[in-house]
Amino acid sequence: MARIVVPLDESPLAEQALPWAAGFARAAGHVLHLVSVCPSDSEFWESVDVDPESPINWATETVSAYLSGVATNPDFHGLRVSTELRFGDVAGEITRVAAEPGTEMVVITSRGRGAGPAPGYGSVTVRLIRRLGVPVVVIPPESPVAKVNAILVPLDGSPEAENALAFARPLARTLGAKVHLLTVLNPDVGPGIPEATGARATAVLADRAAEYLADRAVGEDERAIAWGRFSGTILNYAREHDCQLIAVSTHGRGGAIQLELGTTADAVIREADRPVLLVPVRGQGSAHAEPTTG
Repeated sequence: MARIVVPLDESPLAEQALPWAAGFARAAGHVLHLVSVCPSDSEFWESVDVDPESPINWATETVSAYLSGVATNPDFHGLRVSTELRFGDVAGEITRVAAEPGTEMVVITSRGRGAGPAPGYGSVTVRLIRRLGVPVVVIPPESPVAKVNAILVPLDGSPEAENALAFARPLARTLGAKVHLLTVLNPDVGPGIPEATGARATAVLADRAAEYLADRAVGEDERAIAWGRFSGTILNYAREHDCQLIAVSTHGRGGAIQLELGTTADAVIREADRPVLLVPVRGQGSAHAEPTTG
């Protein structure tokens, strides 16, 4: 059974992923799978003269009750909801859950209970988005829940970047959303280049980008070319065109039509005021190119 996984750590911040995940699950007819992982450190408990089974039993009882309570949220009425409790390394166990057959997507907030080592991230989120082989939607804290009417997909001319489009397009069909294709250009012609020469170079780049986007567009897809800093330009476009979700591949390329999506995806998540869908490049883990949505 296809499912959407939501990692929970009993914190209100982690629970902010739930309305978004429920919306995706409801639209696609998927199971909403709630997972909590309790760290298990037998050596620590033994070192302080505590039977390791005691904290495990306590966690099993309390966290299972927590998950059951979340699963019966009235907002999930009509959804199929499942729960799972695991013990061990949090990121490692969530990665194993995500790798199981049927997992279409993981939805997680950029921060949970713990503070992360970098601004905008929780430590578990950092580890997950770097290792998961399925698409991940990262929800910024206090991001208002909205119906997804438009999905922005930045493209840089590489097959790797288009991998995000391969997932975002069927997701858009499921959600009834429009797809926006954006190429960001930021050419550096270098000092001392005559203005006319620089203008000619940028015009050629713009023409190539327009042809590329026209070739990738389908039906009523919106197409746009923008100039500026990559992550900032992407986010400004999303705000100006009311794109509720930004979909990027975890790796792209640099070049004439350049958008370094390995770096830019990270920057977009750090700066985003809306959810970001990260789609792993095919061949890395078990990313789905075509979700079973709709």
